[in-house]
Amino acid sequence: MSRTQLKLKDVVLNTTGQVIEIEVFDIERREAFKMGRIEDIHGDVKEVDIKLSDGQRITGKINLTKYRRVSDLLMYGKQFQTITEAIVDGVKKDVYFLNKSFVVGVEEKS
Repeated sequence: MSRTQLKLKDVVLNTTGQVIEIEVFDIERREAFKMGRIEDIHGDVKEVDIKLSDGQRITGKINLTKYRRVSDLLMYGKQFQTITEAIVDGVKKDVYFLNKSFVVGVEEKS
């Protein structure tokens, strides 16, 4: 497993001082990405095959956080969902941020 150097870019706190979001910068890829609250990343992980409105296909793993079904996560969860171990039209990506507005179909893999 390779190591990635990350630099903390921003921390968002709620009114009680708890961390609700952090933004990090991947030095090697020169990309920034956000990570949600720690309680939002502990849930069942499902393998999914997603079809987008522009015809793209994405396969990967999605964390259901506090939801029980992928459909609930996409209906009631945040606008952008993180897909890990993603393959987007045949190209492997460690992390892909999915804008759920463009999802036209999702199939859970066994």
